[in-house]
Amino acid sequence: MSISNLVKSQLISHGSYSITAVSKDGIILGVDSRAGWNAKHTSDLTDTINKNPLGYYDYVEKIFCFDNFALSYIGYGSIGNHTIYYYLSKFKNQIDGSVNVDNVIFKFYDFIDQNYHPIINDILKLKFQVAGYISGKPHVSFNNNATHEVKYGHSEIGQDNFICCDTLSDFDKSYSANNSCEENANIIEKTIIDYAKKYGETKVIGGAIRVLKIAPDNKIEWIKNGKKAIDYMTIKDFYVDFQMGKMKINFKDENSKELWESLMKELFKKEGVKL
Repeated sequence: MSISNLVKSQLISHGSYSITAVSKDGIILGVDSRAGWNAKHTSDLTDTINKNPLGYYDYVEKIFCFDNFALSYIGYGSIGNHTIYYYLSKFKNQIDGSVNVDNVIFKFYDFIDQNYHPIINDILKLKFQVAGYISGKPHVSFNNNATHEVKYGHSEIGQDNFICCDTLSDFDKSYSANNSCEENANIIEKTIIDYAKKYGETKVIGGAIRVLKIAPDNKIEWIKNGKKAIDYMTIKDFYVDFQMGKMKINFKDENSKELWESLMKELFKKEGVKL
């Protein structure tokens, strides 16, 4: 595909695999930290993930912490010039005490619909997993990004006591709710790495596998690869760091790099962003 055709496309940052699991001393959220850049026409936004992107980069933030719970999000890393982290930050700044682990997905949908309506359909395509405790009981909420159904509460964790973003991983073969958070964190790490290799998705799933623990008192702490991840608010900030050599992208080849930079400039032009 030529550059002239690609600049009519959207540049999509995507990828990821997430697992949420109840353990004997807390709940853990685990997710990889890799994202791939793809060129996709607007009509192709619902296509399956391209396993061979223009390029990929690591240590992307995919977990967002609130005061008493946390969520993981996978799918798009950005919409237009703004990242998903940006929209979650805006949402967190205006919520009150009525927002909790059970209703946060609904509340976020409402916030986007009211304040950023043009992107609501893209937000609905994200996969969320949320975890925290209410009255000492573990609660998990998650959405089906195909039907937009949201399940929530203590009972929705189910007898398995864990949630994976699909049914293809082997997490259940080693996981136990009687394990400690640290033990299950190691299983999550191995599961995600093995999944990416098995299904040929190492260019969009990988990097450091990060795991966050929520204790029964809702204390939140990183227990695996907790070093601060990259939480850019805008793609412009990302691009500036890339130009300055602060952000490394592993491009497929020189043509892919050229196409990516052309798409970036077209995105900024469309969004009215000055470099």
